[in-house]
Amino acid sequence: THTHTHTHVFTQELWTRLSQLRYLLENSSVDEEELKVVRLEPLQVDQLWEALSGSTECCLRWLRLAADSGGIFDENTQAHVFAKYICKMDPAAVGLHGFNCFQALFADVNSACLAWQINGRNGKKSGCKINGPAFVGRRVRVLWKDEKMHDGTICRYAPSVDNMVRNHTVLWDDTGKKDTHDWTDLHLLEDELSINVVAYEIVHIEKPDALKGLEFLWDVCLLAKDDTVATKAHAMMLDITRYMPDAFQQVVLEQLNEMHKTLRDAPVDSDDFEDRALRVQKFTWKFVTLRLLSHFKLASVSVL
Repeated sequence: THTHTHTHVFTQELWTRLSQLRYLLENSSVDEEELKVVRLEPLQVDQLWEALSGSTECCLRWLRLAADSGGIFDENTQAHVFAKYICKMDPAAVGLHGFNCFQALFADVNSACLAWQINGRNGKKSGCKINGPAFVGRRVRVLWKDEKMHDGTICRYAPSVDNMVRNHTVLWDDTGKKDTHDWTDLHLLEDELSINVVAYEIVHIEKPDALKGLEFLWDVCLLAKDDTVATKAHAMMLDITRYMPDAFQQVVLEQLNEMHKTLRDAPVDSDDFEDRALRVQKFTWKFVTLRLLSHFKLASVSVL
């Protein structure tokens, strides 16, 4: 018990210090003479990764929040983190914080290289890069008229008709009720519950062949042991597939067929056989359903 308490206190103290670091970077004062904003460089991120023992929950959660904040990484640094660390994680062992970190940097890195266009990660507010659909799943703390702080979770986003007000529905912890607000000046409450989040909303994929990180995403789809992570990976891949050319869908189908053959020839008593077989089966059904629906819509349009 003493050891558990000591570990908990240490973790809380570490997270407090990391939160302070993020706050300082988000709100770093601009040098009045040189007009130079403080941002983390690749070497500093390397040192941080080593100090936090690599792909730990604490490290990955902080990196995701830093990416959501905006202004902490420049394009070179985020590409460095994504390629050197995030896409080198074990796809079978990746957890929710790790996958959320992957989603955030996947969105930012591919936006920076103009591979695609997305909504939800182009906010202008200092200290908060996310907006619109990317607020869904986030935790918030708000000061009400009773002069007390109330916590809640954003469960829905509906853009207004005139596109001037962005409406978000919040489920409040203490009352269990939902209400809708304009969260233009939203302040986020980041805690351990902020894991089931929507990272972005695809508008258009300009350069399908230029998307970075697809190989890692593919591996997570088929190998992730965490069922929630696997489900999120499936949804992410299927969402991307909707905007990709038919040739890409054919490649995915070929890879699934190849994986089926590999599993058929693999020893049934291997440790990960059942997990991998289930992942492939789930993803195959989802993918085939998507293909059938796409062809059905195309056929309907042709008839009309």
